Amino acid sequence: AAIVQIRQAINNGSAEAAIRLAHALKGRTGMLGMAELHSIALSLEMTLRNKEPTTLWLQELESTTHEMCKEIADALLE
Repeated sequence: AAIVQIRQAINNGSAEAAIRLAHALKGRTGMLGMAELHSIALSLEMTLRNKEPTTLWLQELESTTHEMCKEIADALLE
């Protein structure tokens, strides 16, 4: 849901909201020990703060999140 919310904030022109959402996601992934997602969320947050294009980091966040969810689901089925 966080990725959808970040995209919506960006599309609505609310950079500050997108930054807050990326920052919160960075914190949650860091607390959970999800180093790769934490790093991507950090890069997204910095990209937003620097007013740079975010497409690459949003795609990376989305694909990595999907991969991690699949890995978790597979592990739970074992």
